[in-house]
Amino acid sequence: MRVQSRESSNFEKELPSMLEHIWICACCGRQQNGLPLDFFASAPDQWFTIPEDRLSNPGNRLDENLCMIGGKDFFVRGCVEIPIVDHEKKFIFGLWVSVAEDNFKRVLDLWTADVENEPPIFGLLCNDVSLYPPTLGLKTSVRLRNNNQRPAIILEPTDHPFAIAQQNGVSLAKIEEMVATLLPHR
Repeated sequence: MRVQSRESSNFEKELPSMLEHIWICACCGRQQNGLPLDFFASAPDQWFTIPEDRLSNPGNRLDENLCMIGGKDFFVRGCVEIPIVDHEKKFIFGLWVSVAEDNFKRVLDLWTADVENEPPIFGLLCNDVSLYPPTLGLKTSVRLRNNNQRPAIILEPTDHPFAIAQQNGVSLAKIEEMVATLLPHR
């Protein structure tokens, strides 16, 4: 779910995670060979509210995994993994969560460390995933992972459809619908 530019779609596929699967796209009607399973947002939604001429101000920083706005708002990119019913693979949203400054510093300190026993970090989801009712501000637990992997984002168990999807999984047919909506169509 990468933002190509400030004006483009919010989400882009991230390769190479594909499920070998032939399907017909509901949006364009074309046969697709392979189902992409990774989509990501290139920044927290708050980043796109900053005027273009202020993006390079001190205190504003954005890279592939970390973001800081105004030196006082801190964000970490992680993975919301959605199980696919009857498949071992998962559908992954690369999304951003806001975290407290001390937790942001802890993430920086532990990014390449062995974090097997590290307790989860509280965060709020900072991307609105258009496939679901509003997701901005959903409560999460951020779990750091070993081997320089992006953290896992666990949505707080609620009756929100996004949280339910993460808890219970979704069908392959639902994944096809989601991908058809997220893929750019020409």
